[in-house]
Amino acid sequence: MLKRKTVQFFALLSLVYTFFYVNWGLNYYRIPLADQIGLDTKDIHIDDYIQVLDNYVRMVNNLRDSVDLEHKDKRGVRRDLEQWMRSDTLFQGILSQSQIHGKSPISSDIISYFTVSGYFNPFTLEVQVNQNIPLASYPFVNVHELVHQMGIGFEDECNFIAFRKLMYHKDLWYRYSAYYEAVQYLLYPLYPDKELYEKYRNKLSPKVRADLKFERVFWQQYRGWMDTLSDLFYNQYLKHNNQPEGMERYSMMAQLVVAWEKQQSGTESPRD
Repeated sequence: MLKRKTVQFFALLSLVYTFFYVNWGLNYYRIPLADQIGLDTKDIHIDDYIQVLDNYVRMVNNLRDSVDLEHKDKRGVRRDLEQWMRSDTLFQGILSQSQIHGKSPISSDIISYFTVSGYFNPFTLEVQVNQNIPLASYPFVNVHELVHQMGIGFEDECNFIAFRKLMYHKDLWYRYSAYYEAVQYLLYPLYPDKELYEKYRNKLSPKVRADLKFERVFWQQYRGWMDTLSDLFYNQYLKHNNQPEGMERYSMMAQLVVAWEKQQSGTESPRD
């Protein structure tokens, strides 16, 4: 009986595993976005990050001065961004248009304890966004998760596409969200040099720093064993699915942003 139950369990596990990859999981093995749009992410140095960061810090500070973030309302944002992604031509041929729809989770409070701002279910193909997260990151998270739904598996690529899709949006709140997230990822490579990191972090306006502090305090209230367990699980999940960097993959968005900026300015290093 035990042997039979064991065989049945592994047969079910194999079925679920196969369904996962056939249904959506093969997106983790697509041609990298950098190769598809011709970005050189290999020849990037700290000076490149600083050059882009200087510009983005000015952008995020100016945008924050123009946005009355405290009086923004999340209602209607999801549908607005779904429509924005349906009309995408920027990544035509890369993003699937077959399903673009998000929803709210049953309980945003519960998923907050797992420090989850949003997630895509690869079995049901549903996007769910935590409705409790701070306003500064809310538009960016919505688009990031929709990009998963549209067929992108890598976390850095979802971040990069979300940034590119929102950076020119007519709504200044959405544009601010794009640069707000980008600046944080661009600061990450500077972190080993604490003096340099603090120098650039202090260039952010008091309002932007206040948003960062608010977000940090927001997530701190949910830290605990559930958060630790969630991070361990998802870190291994990403490593198992062609992202050996694990959770660090999110921060690799900075490479894509810098490579794209170099491409736009025509300062790319010649390829071998």
